[in-house]
Amino acid sequence: MKKIQLPYGDYYDKKLMKPVHKQEDCVLLILEMLNILLAGEVISKKRGVIMIIVDKMSRLFCFSDDKYFSMVFPFDIEITEGKDTTYKIYDSILGIEIDSRLTALMKRMLGQIDFLHNTIDEIIEKAYFDVSGEEYTEDEVEKCFNLILRLLSMEAGYIRYDYDLEHEKGKLHPLYHFDVNYSSKGVYKLGISKKMKEEDFIDLLDTKTECRYII
Repeated sequence: MKKIQLPYGDYYDKKLMKPVHKQEDCVLLILEMLNILLAGEVISKKRGVIMIIVDKMSRLFCFSDDKYFSMVFPFDIEITEGKDTTYKIYDSILGIEIDSRLTALMKRMLGQIDFLHNTIDEIIEKAYFDVSGEEYTEDEVEKCFNLILRLLSMEAGYIRYDYDLEHEKGKLHPLYHFDVNYSSKGVYKLGISKKMKEEDFIDLLDTKTECRYII
């Protein structure tokens, strides 16, 4: 089993705690977590922890004071221990190693993709046009576009645990609850009776431990 745990501060707290409503939001969260792994963050105040567990399950987790969330982690990781631990991240399906440079380009391209109004060819042409002034190669653009398409088509497996005092409304919106899925038509809530510990949230999703029962 591989387990990586890193703190994050104010800068990434604003990014990781944004609402998730669509697949693109999940992809952006994955890219932000890759940035933490590859580039790090200067932390003045710890706001939470990210965790990646690769075993029979392969999931990323994010823990703050009153919100946890988890989704599939689709990549492979090699860890090099030393004075400064480094991480090699690669997509074994596409055979692409992912570095900070590609992550930055994927974030930029993701914000430009519009599948509702553009064809795939138009999206690719726009991507090449938009990065033409940068020092990115055609190979890098193609790699990033293929990675984004794979991320957008994967099963995200998104689940969030909330302590939501502001919107509590009895059994309609319990103080402690899970939000499963993310779209307005697909999301559903599961209420729980007390605050959940981080280790219990991990155990809930661990396919190697015993199942939890809801009824």
